Amino acid sequence: MGKDISEPAGIIKNYELRETRLSIKTLILGMVMLTVLGSCSNLDSHSEPVENISDPRYQDEEHVIVQVCRPNKTVAFENVKVDLKGTTREPGDNSKIAPISPDQGDNAIIRKWAAGSPADAAVSEMILADVKVIYPSHSPYRTFGWEAHPLIGNTVKNQPVYEEDLRARQKDVVALAVRSNREYPDNVNYWFTLPKIIPHNEFTEWQEPISQENKADQIGKPSMEWELKEGKTLPNYPVESANAPKMRFKIMTVRDYTESNRFWKREIEAIANEYFRGFQPIKKIDDNLLFAPVLTEAIPNCESTLSHERR
Repeated sequence: MGKDISEPAGIIKNYELRETRLSIKTLILGMVMLTVLGSCSNLDSHSEPVENISDPRYQDEEHVIVQVCRPNKTVAFENVKVDLKGTTREPGDNSKIAPISPDQGDNAIIRKWAAGSPADAAVSEMILADVKVIYPSHSPYRTFGWEAHPLIGNTVKNQPVYEEDLRARQKDVVALAVRSNREYPDNVNYWFTLPKIIPHNEFTEWQEPISQENKADQIGKPSMEWELKEGKTLPNYPVESANAPKMRFKIMTVRDYTESNRFWKREIEAIANEYFRGFQPIKKIDDNLLFAPVLTEAIPNCESTLSHERR
């Protein structure tokens, strides 16, 4: 009799154990599914770019940072000091760009365009590079003409280099164009596409333009900009000049890029205090007044890597 009584009890206990294990597995599986679904939801909800700078997610947006180099131009700088007293000191002043050293005290070293430097063009042409970014027609971004990218420094061969945050993600950029110069905007447009792989926090090699759009190419035809917005392939017009501008790219979060430029922002405030009041110069200065940060890493030269025959 004892044996008959104990066997159902054992069966019941084993059944309860299996049920418990099954419940635990179901619970774990449910938690995993919720996590996956939650992750997918976050990805889907973030499939559109975050454009509102007050949105907490905006600081984590990964933007394309672009540099433009003009291989056939030259510009030189000299180091000068500016007084940082009275400027806004914010957390994060020890940035990668122009970090202050202990022996500088309230002074910062900046770079000023050297008067009489071998710049071979007017200041109006040299201080900015005009860049146009093309987005797909369905993109929330809009192309608003040419954007001026400021001069940030020069290469090891004194070629001028310009830099800007495109304020767009890699997947949202169809193509970019650079005007040949600012004085003759209808002259030549050089077209680029982004590399498939762009590293985080460090630049790619200098990229060649893949197409050259002359003024004659634009007469009686839809603009290249229109064609690209409508999803058509970038026309492959031969790049005729070895002196065409070059581009290189990197990916940075909004937070990291802002942090890397925080000290330069403070230096710009010091420059304004020392050289300008109400947009008027307060010192006797030459027409080539231009400043740039001291960069901690040298910029490689951007001479053409392709022969004319391969273009």
